[in-house]
Amino acid sequence: YKRQCRGAAEYLCGLRPRPGVIGLSWGRTTSQIAAHLPQGWNRGVSVVQTNGGLATGQRDLVGDSLRVMADRGPGEVRLLLAPTMVGSPELGRSLREDAAVATTLEAAAAARTIVYSPGSATSTSILVDSGYLSVDEVDGLTHRGVVGDVLSHLVDAGGQIVDQDLDARTISMQLDALRRCPQAIAVSTGSDKA
Repeated sequence: YKRQCRGAAEYLCGLRPRPGVIGLSWGRTTSQIAAHLPQGWNRGVSVVQTNGGLATGQRDLVGDSLRVMADRGPGEVRLLLAPTMVGSPELGRSLREDAAVATTLEAAAAARTIVYSPGSATSTSILVDSGYLSVDEVDGLTHRGVVGDVLSHLVDAGGQIVDQDLDARTISMQLDALRRCPQAIAVSTGSDKA
């Protein structure tokens, strides 16, 4: 796990030209990648949050991921000040239309480099740990074909969204933007990852 994260950090340091803007999905893996970046790795970098934040948790994975990566640049961070999942599709739509949220999602989608770690569809999912989904909900979703999450979107083995209602409640850049990104860097550790 640490070796893969260190390797991903080394890969980021070696990118030429250096990315001016990096979209970053928070999480345990991306926080470890950020922790392995050396001071001065990319001066002036702008690190943009790709998906909403935590509801609960013992660690500040958003800060551990985004702030550390930006601070070590040194650069700046652009946070997405919204939860990753909300209670209704209407609220999700309203939040995505809010100027502060919309401009951050647009900046993330426009990034030419995006770093993320697919999440698992198990009881150890960060979406379970942070209180967005229960273990029973994840079990039900896996029976419907969910293999994990990508930027908090719950997807099947083909990368397609399984539950449209749940996805309408998810505050995240769209997967199509990730697919179009010229340098999408997925860092996956463990056999339970999507």
